[in-house]
Amino acid sequence: MLPERANVLAIVLAGLIAGYWWGTTAQQLYTARPSEAGRAAIAWIKQNVPPRSMIVADDAFWPDLRADTPVFPNIHSHWKVGGDPEIAAGVFHNDWRTVDYLIMTPGLERDFASAKYQIALEALQHAHPLHSWLADGVRVELWQVDKTTDERRRRGY
Repeated sequence: MLPERANVLAIVLAGLIAGYWWGTTAQQLYTARPSEAGRAAIAWIKQNVPPRSMIVADDAFWPDLRADTPVFPNIHSHWKVGGDPEIAAGVFHNDWRTVDYLIMTPGLERDFASAKYQIALEALQHAHPLHSWLADGVRVELWQVDKTTDERRRRGY
C-alpha cells in the first residue's frame, strides 16, 4: 500500500510542478505582446498604411495586425517569409519588390542576415525609414520599400 501512495504523491507533485512551470514560464511564450513602442507602431500603421500592403514583420506584430480592424491580411512573419516556400514563393514570388513595408525591431536585420532571408534583406536594402517609435529602450521602425527609386536608378534618371 505504501508504494502506491508514493506513486500517487509523485504524480500529484509532478502535476503541481508542471502547472507552476506552465503558469510562470511557458504561458508567456503564447501571450507575448509587442512593447510599448510596438503598440504605438501598430496604432500608427492602422491609421496610415493601406491594409492590403505586403508587410514583413517580427512575430509580435502578426496577431494585432491580422485580427483587429482594420485587418492586414498580407502581414507575414519574417520566419515564414525566409523559411516557408509557400510564403516566400507563393506569396512573395521570391522577389523583394513584392514587399511594401518592413516592421523592424532590435536584432531583426541580424536575423535576416544570419538566416539568409534574401527577400527581407533585399527589401530592406531598397527601403527607407518611414517612421520610428522609441519607448522603454525599445525602438520599432517602419521601413517603406522604395520600388520607384530603384526603377529610376536602373533607367538612369
